[in-house]
Amino acid sequence: MGCAISAIKRKFNLLLIDKGNIVNSIINFPTNMVFFSTSDVLELDNIPFNSREIRPNRVEAIKYYQSLSRHYNIPVETNAQVDSITKKEGVFTIGYYQYAKRFYISSRAVIIATGFYDNPNLLGVQGENLSHVSHYYKEAFQHYNQDVVVVGGKNSAVEAALDLHRHGARVTLIHRKSEIGESVKYWVMPDIMNRINEGSIKTSLNTTVTEILSDNEGITCGTHTRRSSGNGCLR
Repeated sequence: MGCAISAIKRKFNLLLIDKGNIVNSIINFPTNMVFFSTSDVLELDNIPFNSREIRPNRVEAIKYYQSLSRHYNIPVETNAQVDSITKKEGVFTIGYYQYAKRFYISSRAVIIATGFYDNPNLLGVQGENLSHVSHYYKEAFQHYNQDVVVVGGKNSAVEAALDLHRHGARVTLIHRKSEIGESVKYWVMPDIMNRINEGSIKTSLNTTVTEILSDNEGITCGTHTRRSSGNGCLR
């Protein structure tokens, strides 16, 4: 969106293509997520981003960026999946699908700004595409009174583990390294360490997931097997 605003201000002809809706990655963030950055850092083009707290939440960010889209009247194709970019004689041809129809457009330049949240770090193990495995975390309520394994040791994994724990899930945090990541938000780190030390969130450090079995069968982690009552593995 920042690129689109810059192009509009320079009077370029442009089209913004998103495989979801405006700021699709943020839409897919956990429902109650709060940003690490303060609202002023997330502003675009010096347009104020007002939030109730110093760090905005997901809903506030979505509203802010969508309001920018309206303010600048950004031409956008939503729910459009780009699957090809070719170049001939200095002209790019971009191919994309939108609502099961195929489209092509031509352009002198292409900016690829896809971010990283929409591209999960897959484990590359058997079973990670099973129905009870998710690569995105939304909220905890559906996991009440369930055994849930969270794989990872940085911000998203730690925050998911804490949220699940506080909403009644029995959580095990699996991390391939020997310690929780140093990059975890400084106000979250004491919380996760206290929960680990008191035993309310179980951990398995220095552990690599090698296989995820079918519902009720468990998860194989290196030399350890975690048996669950069937309910979730969140990557």
